[in-house]
Amino acid sequence: MRKSLWIVVALLLVGGAPYAYADSFTVSGSAQNVSGGSLGSCASGATCPFSGTLTVDVTTGTVTGIDVVFPGLSAFDSLVASNAFATDWLVRANQGLGSQFLFDLIFTPAPTPGSLVGFTGGTNVGSHVILSRTTADVYRGSSGSITPVTAAPEPSSLALLPLGLGALLLLRKRMIRPLAV
Repeated sequence: MRKSLWIVVALLLVGGAPYAYADSFTVSGSAQNVSGGSLGSCASGATCPFSGTLTVDVTTGTVTGIDVVFPGLSAFDSLVASNAFATDWLVRANQGLGSQFLFDLIFTPAPTPGSLVGFTGGTNVGSHVILSRTTADVYRGSSGSITPVTAAPEPSSLALLPLGLGALLLLRKRMIRPLAV
């Protein structure tokens, strides 16, 4: 009986714990509108925020998705390239087939510069949006960060916790009670 209690405890600790390693990251930063005209709510010459998400398979160290928005432009959600760039990482995206803009995001990955294996976030060291036919900058980034999206436990997982603890208490009570002979 004692052995079964330890098996139940081990299953609760290993199988019931939320050990998910984040692979969805929030991208945020600011960029200067250098297009020469207003872009949506961002006036010419103004520094405006951009934001979105970056999806990384932290086991293989590959970027699997991106969705970043700048004022006045459609979302950059079509991954074009992703590769190491010295100790930094470069991700290039566009707005899909026939897109006239390209977005480059350059960041220093943590904990290992130049690698996305085990990636936990990073610092945006440069970003820009260019008009692809002229290679002229439209937005030039100045700062930003990439942080993990924190996942909240699902309600069903929280509901299982009292059930597991109840099962442990029943097993414990059963072990203490003397057996009738």
